[in-house]
Amino acid sequence: MGKHITVSAQKFEKAPKIVRVVIYARVSSQKQLDKKEEDSIKSQIRHNKRFAEAFGEAGEKWVVVKVIVDDGRTGRNDHRDGLKEVKHLVETGAVDVVLVNRLSRAFRNTKLAHEFEEFLQIHSVRLVSRMEPGSTDTASEKFVRSIHHSMSEFASNQISEDVKRSIQTRLEAGLTNGGTPKPGYDSRDGHLFIVEEDAAIIREIFEMAENGMLPSEIANDLNRRRIRTRKRKSRSGNTTGGQRYRPEGIIKILRDPIYKGIVIHE
Repeated sequence: MGKHITVSAQKFEKAPKIVRVVIYARVSSQKQLDKKEEDSIKSQIRHNKRFAEAFGEAGEKWVVVKVIVDDGRTGRNDHRDGLKEVKHLVETGAVDVVLVNRLSRAFRNTKLAHEFEEFLQIHSVRLVSRMEPGSTDTASEKFVRSIHHSMSEFASNQISEDVKRSIQTRLEAGLTNGGTPKPGYDSRDGHLFIVEEDAAIIREIFEMAENGMLPSEIANDLNRRRIRTRKRKSRSGNTTGGQRYRPEGIIKILRDPIYKGIVIHE
């Protein structure tokens, strides 16, 4: 009889399946919501990376292949460069999972959210939220996600209504709605007031235009006399202005309805 070599029984662990993940992070222009630390871009990325590293469902190993950001973009539409880049990665088969911190970071529009999920499903890509349950496409999870999408849209609509109401209230009270006051003006406690030194230059610009001078000629005349745009210092200490006048700046001043005493609303 030949000699038999017996190999002792060993447990061979199956190598985990590599899952390619793209992290998508977004904050909107609704600053009153997105100033929260937990909603910041850095926070979303940090928590999502930790989530991906710790994920071990069904023998998977998640590898983050790219982080894509839409900063200052609303979730109420899909006109976002970052989102377009995500879709391109999906279409080219470069990713298996799109990971977001919350479903609202992807969309705050129920219709577009469902269309996006259908798009992912066509390309066999999963949408996973770190904060909401579900990483598969079972009927119950689809139902739960539908509720979350509707809640996100409802919250966004409420914020929009509150902002519009606030703007209307401030206009009726004769107050500004933030932003940098136009040349010739400054603001105090929400009220615009004329800065005479600045306003004199604005009046002169209109007088020169009335006398037939072109914007380029007006800019050249001001620059020749070393007249510069007004310097401003922000609350954070940054200084802007103090620059040479440019023809496009002159055109903007001449066309601005605020110098007619008109405030544009809706």
